[in-house]
Amino acid sequence: MNGCFLREWTTRVLCLVLVVGSLASMSAAADLAVLSTGQPNIVSSEWIGKPEFNRANLNDGNFGTLWSAAEKSTDAWVQIDLGAEVTVAAAVLDEGKHKRSEQFVIQAQVGDQWQTLASGTTIGKNKRVNFEPVKARLFRVVVVECSGPPVLAEFRLLGPTDHVPAWLNRRPLHPKQNPDWQAHVNRQRFYDFYTKQAMRYGPMNTDQVLPLIPQYPGLDGGVTHWGNQNEDSWRDNRPSRMNFGSMVGGVFHGAGKKIGRAYAVQLSDELNAVFNLDTLKFEVGWRGKPVSWSDVRVGMLHGTMMGDQPVVEVQAPGDSLNGARYIGLHRRGDRVAFEYEQNGKRRFRFAEAHDGKVMVRDVDTLDAAIGKATGPQWPQRVITTGTMGEGSPYAIDTLTLPYDNPWNALMFLGGVDCVSPTRLAVCTLHGDVWVVDVSDQNLSKLRWKRYAAGLHHALGLKVVDGVIYVIGRDQLVALHDTDGDDEADFYECITMAHKTSAAGHQFVTGLERDDQGRWYFVSGNQGYCRISADGRKADVVATGFRNPDGIGISPDGSVLLTSLQEGNWTPASAVCDASWGGYFGYGGPKGDPPGYKLPMLYLPRGEDNSSGGQTYIDSDRWGPVRGQWLHQSFGAAKHFLVLREVVGEQSQAMAIPLPGEFLSGAHRARFSPYDGQLYVVGCQGWGSYSTQDGSLQRVRYTGGDYPYPIDYQTRNNGIMLTFATPRSADYSDAKRWFAQQWNYRYASNYGSAEYSATMPDQPGHDPVEIRSIQRLDDGKRLFIEIPQLQPIQQLHLNFNGADGFDLYGTIHRLGEPFTDFPGYEKIKKFNLVVAMSDPQQVTVDTCKACHHPTQQIIGPPLSELRKLYADNPEGIVQQAMDPQKKNPNLPPMPPFDFMGKDKLREIADQILAGAE
Repeated sequence: MNGCFLREWTTRVLCLVLVVGSLASMSAAADLAVLSTGQPNIVSSEWIGKPEFNRANLNDGNFGTLWSAAEKSTDAWVQIDLGAEVTVAAAVLDEGKHKRSEQFVIQAQVGDQWQTLASGTTIGKNKRVNFEPVKARLFRVVVVECSGPPVLAEFRLLGPTDHVPAWLNRRPLHPKQNPDWQAHVNRQRFYDFYTKQAMRYGPMNTDQVLPLIPQYPGLDGGVTHWGNQNEDSWRDNRPSRMNFGSMVGGVFHGAGKKIGRAYAVQLSDELNAVFNLDTLKFEVGWRGKPVSWSDVRVGMLHGTMMGDQPVVEVQAPGDSLNGARYIGLHRRGDRVAFEYEQNGKRRFRFAEAHDGKVMVRDVDTLDAAIGKATGPQWPQRVITTGTMGEGSPYAIDTLTLPYDNPWNALMFLGGVDCVSPTRLAVCTLHGDVWVVDVSDQNLSKLRWKRYAAGLHHALGLKVVDGVIYVIGRDQLVALHDTDGDDEADFYECITMAHKTSAAGHQFVTGLERDDQGRWYFVSGNQGYCRISADGRKADVVATGFRNPDGIGISPDGSVLLTSLQEGNWTPASAVCDASWGGYFGYGGPKGDPPGYKLPMLYLPRGEDNSSGGQTYIDSDRWGPVRGQWLHQSFGAAKHFLVLREVVGEQSQAMAIPLPGEFLSGAHRARFSPYDGQLYVVGCQGWGSYSTQDGSLQRVRYTGGDYPYPIDYQTRNNGIMLTFATPRSADYSDAKRWFAQQWNYRYASNYGSAEYSATMPDQPGHDPVEIRSIQRLDDGKRLFIEIPQLQPIQQLHLNFNGADGFDLYGTIHRLGEPFTDFPGYEKIKKFNLVVAMSDPQQVTVDTCKACHHPTQQIIGPPLSELRKLYADNPEGIVQQAMDPQKKNPNLPPMPPFDFMGKDKLREIADQILAGAE
């Protein structure tokens, strides 16, 4: 359509049609919803040679990307297809930083005629155009006159919220499985985003699908990077109202001291003292209340602070404590004594209030220190009633916590295990341990008992031979009930071999034990720790984890998993395989490129914005998945079945979201050795889209058909899925399957956008062609033929059927091709950016699909290549012709021999000359 025709045609329309419309700012009237994001579009032209200005950017939901018409054009049109007739009442236009438009019109196709809805002159940024509501399928903007090539960052169509297409509606696809979707914390949460993308784009013909599918819009629609949650969301002073008894552990702040392993002890109504586990000394005494708490994040970050009353004198024995070793603490009533061993002799240190001073004494017997046993401190039991869930193949039952209790104890749970067939134990972030006696499998009566209190951030629990072990930030303790009153009175220190830190985020989480008696947990300060069976030696097996929240180990300790939290130098939440050790990147690259070890599995932000721990499935009563793994999501309050695969010495995995959601952010789970079911605990906190302080829930296998894959293999030309039972012929319909892919960017930024692999500087997803579905072994195996499958950080596969499911995978390496099916054809792989049939179009920009100028994406950055191949362009040519794997932590490079040595040498010279 040329400019003269556009102007003439527009003038006629404007003479015949009464234009009703008004221009308003984007901030006006937020009563309409965006209907157009990601819908198919067509344009009059695109800027050839500038893929960053492609038409997918028109309605990708991102004001930071641009579409541009042809280089020398001064008029253009863009059209959006909503897929069905929908009521639209407004549009938003945005030219980014460009202000080129001089005249435009907005139109809708009503019947077979284009009807003008509004017109204007300049566009600029965030221009909202309101008009009389119109019901139509096709809408377009015609830029009639422009001072340069027309550009648009966004063309959005707005309509009533009940007209939002299902795939753009925030409502979950299965509301019964997400009963809290209308809770305040979830008021802007977009459920099932990637699944809805598959539903939208899967049925389309190839030529209808946008070259780039929009990336996830962000938590709560991208209000901020962290969604609508902020520090005020989690301000809570309830810890200050808890009754901890006469002792509480924490990072102590007071009198100019900061003590990482500290226990504040109340000696009388007026006097308190703090004991340092490292020095074995009472360091400070003071008057007033024992401790005060910050209200930041429910008291999690700022430790235990000394009350604001005057410091008092501490009088202690002058004996040297050289060579002394801490054994544990004893509690009897309100009295506390700390036991240590020196030169083969055990002694008990305690403090008393005397004439306004703190008097410290050492004695040889416990009775001399704190007297005889006095009975339980917390004799009351709290009765609750559980609820049974419904569902297949799993139902989520709730063991109702004692939220209301005599001590105002908070129920932010951090660990769980089974003590007996009818008793479970849980620990809490604020230092409690509770046991619950379960009357029957229907949970009709739950009897809760406070078993211990005052521990320091208890975020992992394990029961061994009936003894409850708890990992705190300061130590691993065994809790012993020596007098039979159903309360722990001896808190035995198993180890303090790991380092501790006074920094706010550096929790110690997860607790596991292998069949050799070795202990495992992960520290934000130190890394993945393995403690010898005798507790004396700590080995750090892997490092570089940002705020890890839990671990998972195989029974023999040969497989070690943990999680990463999205943030700086952590592009997305992920599951890491620490079995071979290594540095996983938090803090920036170190050593040889890429400078860090890649995670086993990345998880999309719309599925898991904050990861919990992992669980090895050692139960044969929980479906046909024994030997596989589970992953918990703290942020999304859900869990995933994880299928782990090892290709060579590299692990990779696929995650399948399981149905249902938990009452709080899930981060710890344990299979019962008695009933074989899964018990999951969690808590609320920063970034958690959940409704309760904490929760204890049972995921119960209910039987029936198992709809999910139970194993998989990555082949050179596709993905092989294995099922427990035969799948119907519907599964072999390729139109029911959809695939898309994207990468993340490892950098100092807080998290990463979802970047196209074909246009690596553009946020968005690449659609991936599924050529066929091969149904094998009477349907127990399905081969998803994807000829162009390549290493990618995030692959999304969706099956849209009655028992539909999603798989989210990370592919580091491809296996051997699968050829044993009718019609197999060896298809040469294209480069992710440019078809091999047109090698002359390959430029240094093509190389940036994998080699960013300065940052690690898939292969080494261009800056690193210049160092590796300085004055050696033929080295680059040889590597491109016949790639040799030089770094085991990087995916293999595809061959570029189709381009020829001359073209490769041209590109090599450009790289070494600094072209970017």
